[in-house]
Amino acid sequence: MKVNINPIRDVRGGIVTFEGKQDLDAIKQIEELGLEFLTPLDVKGKITNTGEGFLVEAELSCQYQSSCNRCLECFTSTLEADFKEEYVCKDADTEDNCTVIKGDYLDLTEPLVEQVILSLPMKFICKEECRGFCSSCGANLNETECSCVDEPINPQFEKLKSLLNTKEVD
Repeated sequence: MKVNINPIRDVRGGIVTFEGKQDLDAIKQIEELGLEFLTPLDVKGKITNTGEGFLVEAELSCQYQSSCNRCLECFTSTLEADFKEEYVCKDADTEDNCTVIKGDYLDLTEPLVEQVILSLPMKFICKEECRGFCSSCGANLNETECSCVDEPINPQFEKLKSLLNTKEVD
Protein backbone atom coordinates (compact mmCIF):
# COMPACT_ATOMS: atom_id res chain seq x y z
CA MET A 1 0.00 0.00 0.00
CA LYS A 2 1.48 3.30 -1.10
CA VAL A 3 0.23 6.67 0.15
CA ASN A 4 0.96 9.98 -1.59
CA ILE A 5 2.46 12.49 0.87
CA ASN A 6 3.19 15.21 -1.70
CA PRO A 7 0.17 17.41 -0.65
CA ILE A 8 1.54 17.74 2.91
CA ARG A 9 5.27 17.57 2.22
CA ASP A 10 5.80 21.31 2.87
CA VAL A 11 2.91 21.83 5.33
CA ARG A 12 3.99 21.30 8.94
CA GLY A 13 1.00 19.83 10.80
CA GLY A 14 -0.64 18.80 7.52
CA ILE A 15 -2.65 15.58 7.55
CA VAL A 16 -3.49 13.09 4.82
CA THR A 17 -6.02 10.38 5.57
CA PHE A 18 -5.99 7.06 3.78
CA GLU A 19 -8.05 3.92 3.62
CA GLY A 20 -7.57 0.71 1.72
CA LYS A 21 -6.91 -2.98 1.68
CA GLN A 22 -3.51 -4.64 1.79
CA ASP A 23 -3.16 -8.13 0.39
CA LEU A 24 -1.40 -10.54 2.71
CA ASP A 25 0.03 -12.83 0.02
CA ALA A 26 3.42 -12.93 1.73
CA ILE A 27 1.85 -14.54 4.80
CA LYS A 28 -1.42 -15.81 3.33
CA GLN A 29 -0.99 -19.21 4.92
CA ILE A 30 1.41 -20.01 7.71
CA GLU A 31 1.35 -23.79 7.81
CA GLU A 32 3.48 -24.12 10.94
CA LEU A 33 0.80 -22.28 12.91
CA GLY A 34 -2.18 -23.78 11.08
CA LEU A 35 -3.16 -20.21 10.20
CA GLU A 36 -4.85 -18.91 7.08
CA PHE A 37 -5.91 -15.31 6.37
CA LEU A 38 -9.44 -15.17 4.97
CA THR A 39 -9.66 -11.45 4.11
CA PRO A 40 -7.19 -8.79 3.01
CA LEU A 41 -5.93 -6.41 5.68
CA ASP A 42 -8.33 -3.47 6.09
CA VAL A 43 -6.31 -0.30 6.81
CA LYS A 44 -7.63 3.11 7.93
CA GLY A 45 -5.34 5.87 9.09
CA LYS A 46 -3.68 9.21 8.74
CA ILE A 47 -0.23 10.63 8.02
CA THR A 48 0.86 13.79 9.82
CA ASN A 49 3.75 16.05 8.79
CA THR A 50 5.65 16.58 12.05
CA GLY A 51 8.20 18.99 10.59
CA GLU A 52 11.06 16.51 10.97
CA GLY A 53 9.23 13.73 9.13
CA PHE A 54 5.89 11.98 8.89
CA LEU A 55 3.98 10.08 11.54
CA VAL A 56 1.76 7.26 10.29
CA GLU A 57 -1.08 6.11 12.57
CA ALA A 58 -3.51 3.44 11.43
CA GLU A 59 -5.99 0.81 12.55
CA LEU A 60 -5.69 -2.65 11.01
CA SER A 61 -8.15 -5.51 10.87
CA CYS A 62 -8.55 -8.82 9.05
CA GLN A 63 -10.09 -12.24 9.56
CA TYR A 64 -8.14 -15.45 9.92
CA GLN A 65 -8.85 -19.12 10.44
CA SER A 66 -6.80 -21.32 12.74
CA SER A 67 -6.89 -24.47 14.84
CA CYS A 68 -7.39 -24.10 18.57
CA ASN A 69 -4.27 -24.99 20.58
CA ARG A 70 -6.44 -26.58 23.29
CA CYS A 71 -9.06 -28.62 21.42
CA LEU A 72 -7.74 -28.59 17.80
CA GLU A 73 -11.11 -27.38 16.46
CA CYS A 74 -11.03 -24.97 13.51
CA PHE A 75 -12.28 -21.44 14.27
CA THR A 76 -12.46 -18.00 12.67
CA SER A 77 -11.38 -14.83 14.46
CA THR A 78 -10.70 -11.16 13.76
CA LEU A 79 -7.29 -9.60 14.22
CA GLU A 80 -7.37 -5.94 15.19
CA ALA A 81 -4.24 -3.88 15.78
CA ASP A 82 -2.96 -0.33 15.94
CA PHE A 83 -0.05 0.75 13.78
CA LYS A 84 2.26 3.67 14.46
CA GLU A 85 5.50 4.38 12.62
CA GLU A 86 7.63 7.45 12.08
CA TYR A 87 9.29 8.26 8.77
CA VAL A 88 12.03 10.88 8.41
CA CYS A 89 13.27 12.80 5.40
CA LYS A 90 16.36 11.52 3.62
CA ASP A 91 18.58 14.42 4.71
CA ALA A 92 17.50 14.47 8.37
CA ASP A 93 19.45 12.83 11.15
CA THR A 94 17.99 9.35 11.32
CA GLU A 95 17.25 7.52 14.53
CA ASP A 96 17.22 3.76 14.87
CA ASN A 97 13.43 3.56 15.15
CA CYS A 98 12.67 5.70 12.08
CA THR A 99 12.38 4.78 8.41
CA VAL A 100 13.84 7.04 5.72
CA ILE A 101 11.49 8.52 3.07
CA LYS A 102 12.38 8.31 -0.60
CA GLY A 103 10.12 10.11 -3.08
CA ASP A 104 6.54 11.36 -2.77
CA TYR A 105 5.00 8.06 -1.66
CA LEU A 106 5.25 6.12 1.57
CA ASP A 107 5.27 2.38 0.97
CA LEU A 108 3.53 0.88 3.99
CA THR A 109 3.37 -2.70 2.68
CA GLU A 110 6.26 -4.22 4.63
CA PRO A 111 5.60 -2.46 7.97
CA LEU A 112 1.89 -3.39 7.80
CA VAL A 113 2.64 -7.07 7.19
CA GLU A 114 5.20 -6.96 10.00
CA GLN A 115 2.60 -5.47 12.37
CA VAL A 116 0.11 -8.22 11.49
CA ILE A 117 2.66 -10.90 12.34
CA LEU A 118 3.54 -9.17 15.63
CA SER A 119 -0.16 -8.81 16.54
CA LEU A 120 -0.97 -12.51 16.21
CA PRO A 121 -1.69 -14.20 19.55
CA MET A 122 0.94 -16.47 21.10
CA LYS A 123 -1.66 -19.25 21.36
CA PHE A 124 -4.74 -19.60 19.21
CA ILE A 125 -7.73 -20.32 21.46
CA CYS A 126 -11.23 -20.78 19.99
CA LYS A 127 -12.95 -19.33 23.07
CA GLU A 128 -11.85 -18.34 26.57
CA GLU A 129 -13.82 -21.14 28.20
CA CYS A 130 -12.32 -23.87 25.93
CA ARG A 131 -11.47 -26.84 28.15
CA GLY A 132 -9.32 -28.75 25.63
CA PHE A 133 -8.59 -32.47 25.94
CA CYS A 134 -8.41 -34.72 28.98
CA SER A 135 -4.74 -35.51 29.62
CA SER A 136 -5.60 -39.09 30.61
CA CYS A 137 -8.14 -40.38 28.09
CA GLY A 138 -7.95 -37.73 25.35
CA ALA A 139 -11.67 -36.85 25.36
CA ASN A 140 -12.64 -33.40 24.10
CA LEU A 141 -13.91 -31.80 27.33
CA ASN A 142 -15.96 -29.25 25.37
CA GLU A 143 -18.12 -32.05 23.96
CA THR A 144 -18.22 -34.66 26.70
CA GLU A 145 -17.34 -35.33 30.33
CA CYS A 146 -14.87 -38.06 31.12
CA SER A 147 -14.68 -40.21 34.22
CA CYS A 148 -10.95 -39.86 34.70
CA VAL A 149 -9.75 -38.97 38.18
CA ASP A 150 -7.58 -35.89 38.03
CA GLU A 151 -4.80 -36.74 40.42
CA PRO A 152 -1.86 -34.46 39.73
CA ILE A 153 1.42 -36.07 40.68
CA ASN A 154 4.93 -35.07 39.83
CA PRO A 155 6.38 -37.91 37.71
CA GLN A 156 9.69 -37.63 39.58
CA PHE A 157 7.98 -38.66 42.81
CA GLU A 158 5.70 -41.34 41.38
CA LYS A 159 7.89 -44.20 42.71
CA LEU A 160 7.69 -42.73 46.22
CA LYS A 161 3.92 -43.17 46.18
CA SER A 162 4.38 -46.95 46.34
CA LEU A 163 6.39 -46.55 49.56
CA LEU A 164 3.54 -44.85 51.39
CA ASN A 165 1.58 -47.00 53.80
CA THR A 166 -1.96 -47.14 52.46
CA LYS A 167 -3.37 -48.33 55.81
CA GLU A 168 -4.38 -45.64 58.26
CA VAL A 169 -2.54 -45.63 61.55
CA ASP A 170 -4.68 -45.13 64.69
